[in-house]
Amino acid sequence: MTESESDGVRRRLAAILYGDVVSYSRLMSADDEATLESLNACQQVLQGHVEAFQGRLVNAPGDSVLVEFPSVVAAVDCAVRFQEAMAQRNAGLPPEERMLFRIAVNLGDVLVSNGAIYGDGVNIAARLEALAEPGGINISSSVFDVIKHRPPLQFTFLGEKAVKNIPTPVGVYRVCAGGAPEQSWLASLRGRIGWAGGWRRGRAALVLVVVAVLAMVGGLVAAGVLPQPLAKLGLVTRNGVTPTWSLDLPLPEKPSLAVLPFDNLSGRPDQDWIADGFTETLITGLSRLQNLFVIARNSVFKLKGRAVDVREVGNLLHVNYVLEGSVQREGDRLRINAQLINARTGVHLWAQRYDVPADDLFHVQDRITQAIAQAMQVKLLDGELAELRRRRTTHLAAFEAQQQAEDYWYADQGGQSCDRYERTGKLYRRAIALDPRYSSAWVGLAWHRLRNVYFACGEDRAVSLQTGIDAAEQAMALDPSDPEGHAVAAIAHLFLRDYGAFQQEAGRAIELGGGNAEVLANVAWGDLYVGHYEDAERLIRLAVRLHPYYPAWYLNVLAIADLWQGNLADAREVLDVSLARNGAQVYAQVYAVVLAQKSGDAAAAKAAARRLLRSHPDFTVQAWLANSEPYQPPEAARMRQWLRAAGLP
Repeated sequence: MTESESDGVRRRLAAILYGDVVSYSRLMSADDEATLESLNACQQVLQGHVEAFQGRLVNAPGDSVLVEFPSVVAAVDCAVRFQEAMAQRNAGLPPEERMLFRIAVNLGDVLVSNGAIYGDGVNIAARLEALAEPGGINISSSVFDVIKHRPPLQFTFLGEKAVKNIPTPVGVYRVCAGGAPEQSWLASLRGRIGWAGGWRRGRAALVLVVVAVLAMVGGLVAAGVLPQPLAKLGLVTRNGVTPTWSLDLPLPEKPSLAVLPFDNLSGRPDQDWIADGFTETLITGLSRLQNLFVIARNSVFKLKGRAVDVREVGNLLHVNYVLEGSVQREGDRLRINAQLINARTGVHLWAQRYDVPADDLFHVQDRITQAIAQAMQVKLLDGELAELRRRRTTHLAAFEAQQQAEDYWYADQGGQSCDRYERTGKLYRRAIALDPRYSSAWVGLAWHRLRNVYFACGEDRAVSLQTGIDAAEQAMALDPSDPEGHAVAAIAHLFLRDYGAFQQEAGRAIELGGGNAEVLANVAWGDLYVGHYEDAERLIRLAVRLHPYYPAWYLNVLAIADLWQGNLADAREVLDVSLARNGAQVYAQVYAVVLAQKSGDAAAAKAAARRLLRSHPDFTVQAWLANSEPYQPPEAARMRQWLRAAGLP
């Protein structure tokens, strides 16, 4: 929705706000100079809110205003905040001098020409504005479908309205924002994990988050995505996952996409790797396009095999578009179906069927990527498609080995960190043996070696570090534009305590992979050890936005960033949620000890230390700081002091 505009005509989906002044002619007739002065003041207030919510003022003829927003949430929140400001302004004025606005918000298709917007998307907003009450806000059903579960707003359905020059009736809702807190509902929710902006403190924000999460969880349970019952907020169960915090955030400024796991229609479960691998490589490739926002692999794979409505997916993951499809293997041929859907309207934008030899799987990925970019009006930058090809293989058996290794990696996130370590390494090495130029397999091998450094899976730590760096350097040599190669190299240098090299590689990883949640999160974790706490906090928030079903360790990064910045109450809240999701994780347990010690609560620190030793009896401070915590000497000394003071060996 934010593509560059030229003299040509473009079409896009947009959130439109339309408003005008009630009884403007009467006010002008009574006192034109005072009315004009008042109008100018109100327009300045509106302009401030438009800028705050990243809108674009398209036109403001006379007493009316037309604004385009990158998301429905931003448009409605702007309308609510502006009407609240007008209510406060009018409270001190006699009735005859009050300036009231009617406002409407619609989500629809628009035509763009020379910065102006036209079409039914605009026309419907104008018609609904005329139906609004003075000082009120009307929204269309397309807007309601996106924000209906967002507290504390409530809505009154006004019915299906026939409006001028629109062939079908439009569902109309009135926004009932009375009783909203001084901070808008969206701003309050942003307080805990925000797309941008400041960090709101205190428990009031957490209460709002809990309300929002329960609303989201209720929808997921009703849709069959989450199991019943949900014993506790943030608890990860064996059968499903509960998001710990609501992600009621604005849609990204760039077009946003979720690639649902492609269905395996081969009738053979052992062929799942083809559909899963095809999905994953599409996600990885699309996430490297700078003008596209793509939800992370692990979040969309939570929906694998579940019957979910595309619009619900759009609401849950906060994206405008959804790609879904299927893969069927018959001998040495593949039949691939793919379709791109507007998640807000349910309209199919593009669909294609491919019947190709199995070895052409990778060329189909290129064709789908190009087709998606064209359908979503995403401009491919010079060389982007060529960069995607460098990372992958054209050897199907190497692709299979790599994909099986990735499946073991993602399955091994519940605490049994070494159980599949040896098998995973063999699969990465097999992929490399089959195709030595397969840079993705080299990246996987590098991460595999670093897992031994962190989790101490029995192999020599120094050897693992060196072979990890060697694999990362090989990956970067094969594909210098791969952000994952630079990210794993950064972490390897961090474990070597080469902090300058870490920062160099981390900066390059973020430059290349700002749309990759795992890259962002790993660099955020590394930033903790070089003292870049604000950067760590910012990057982990971005990672959460890309990965709504983020793992518990993301929360640990956020908690530690708060701890080192002295925000102990916030750190405690976040760490409590992390422990609720996975109480056995050693990382969170260690920092529960540190947090209590830093807070001056020696008794709580000793109790946390006892819990840590019950679940991890082999834990020692020396081994932890040597293997898992690459702090610089001053911070390492403080950590050692706090952990020893709590009674840890």
